[in-house]
Amino acid sequence: EKPSTMQPVYPEKIAFAVKVVRPTRDVAERFQESNLEAGTVFEGSSFSQHWIARSVLASGGAIELLSPAEIRSVLAKRAKVILSLYEG
Repeated sequence: EKPSTMQPVYPEKIAFAVKVVRPTRDVAERFQESNLEAGTVFEGSSFSQHWIARSVLASGGAIELLSPAEIRSVLAKRAKVILSLYEG
């Protein structure tokens, strides 16, 4: 059997933008950003939308995902589910 001559397929990087709500060391380390001030917007990219979503949620409200809108929507749904667990 011949080895495949096709090039491996790599997904395209997903660009994202976040706004710093509360500067924390955790955010600086997770996103490798050293100049964090409240209101600062920075951009990054990842091959995984799951990593972006997990990283924003793990930041505990210290950042707000500005884009992409699709991941923002997913985060809003997850947040509503989490909130419903603790209400009433």
